[in-house]
Amino acid sequence: MKINKKNGYTLVEMVVYVAIVALVMTAIVGVILGIAKSSKYVGALNEIENSAILSLSKISREARSASSTNLVSASSSVSFGTTTIYLNSGRIYLNDSTRPLTSSKVNVSNLLFTPIISTTSKAIKIDMTLNATSSEKVISKVFNTTTVLRGVN
Repeated sequence: MKINKKNGYTLVEMVVYVAIVALVMTAIVGVILGIAKSSKYVGALNEIENSAILSLSKISREARSASSTNLVSASSSVSFGTTTIYLNSGRIYLNDSTRPLTSSKVNVSNLLFTPIISTTSKAIKIDMTLNATSSEKVISKVFNTTTVLRGVN
């Protein structure tokens, strides 16, 4: 007696195979989308931090080397001798430069200079809030530092 063996798959086997492949592909796509979203978030956070580091270090350097300042109360702009630092349209500018200190991908929502005066020295406290958008979500970070005004009596 001869056994007739058929080559191929049954309909049930094919449906099970397609279902398994669909589940695996759905999981892979979910992981890839999660990684892309995280990458955008980290990129926006890096833009915020880089802009903060650059602008705060430049402002601190200008303050330390200044021979005078016009700051007597809390303000969103300050002059150190011939250098003026101010906030305009969400960007920080040095003098009347067309090139801002902060990135175009970052919005500065708050910039505040506060004088600190003691009997022995003068300092300036700088507070700033930077925002960036990542995947429809706004990321906001607050930065602050204090710099001693070395040349100002």
